[in-house]
Amino acid sequence: MKKARKKRQLGTQCLASQLGGRIIFDRHDLRGLAIVEHMVFRAEDLGLAYFVCRAADISKAYIRADQTSVFGKYLATNDVANFGEADEFVRDQHVINDDCRLMGYRVVDTRGHHLGKVNDVSVSMVHLQVSRLHVRPPLLRSLHSTNLVIARSAVVEVRPEKKTVTVQGPEKTNAQLSTEPSLA
Repeated sequence: MKKARKKRQLGTQCLASQLGGRIIFDRHDLRGLAIVEHMVFRAEDLGLAYFVCRAADISKAYIRADQTSVFGKYLATNDVANFGEADEFVRDQHVINDDCRLMGYRVVDTRGHHLGKVNDVSVSMVHLQVSRLHVRPPLLRSLHSTNLVIARSAVVEVRPEKKTVTVQGPEKTNAQLSTEPSLA
């Protein structure tokens, strides 16, 4: 019983890198609508807002994440009205304009020390929220440690205009760095 429960919980987490390239279908007629290129997050709460896609008739299409479900290798939407160009989503123009992708963002602690860059994001598909940031340390530091995994609760601020994520203090990050196994 415990194994089945644990297995279901694991299925609710997806890495952002694994969602890229997936096909989004219209759930009602099983017609492929688009292919996911990347995701856009809300900077204020790290919620998943939109999937940005390539489609046959639209060069850059947006699909609302809260109207999308994951089915194995595919994503499905309930209504094609949730699919369109950026100017069709007037309510969320600030989110679309910020284009907060998180991937490649610079990660610093509250003292301003550079910890690395975000190379992947764990997303809870149930809550449509970032659960963890996977951070690759700078080249010299990466020789002595592996990637950092930073919980969403440790994120202090996300600044899309500077492509920066600020996380809680150095005492927490130093402890994480020292407990990571060495590659040598």
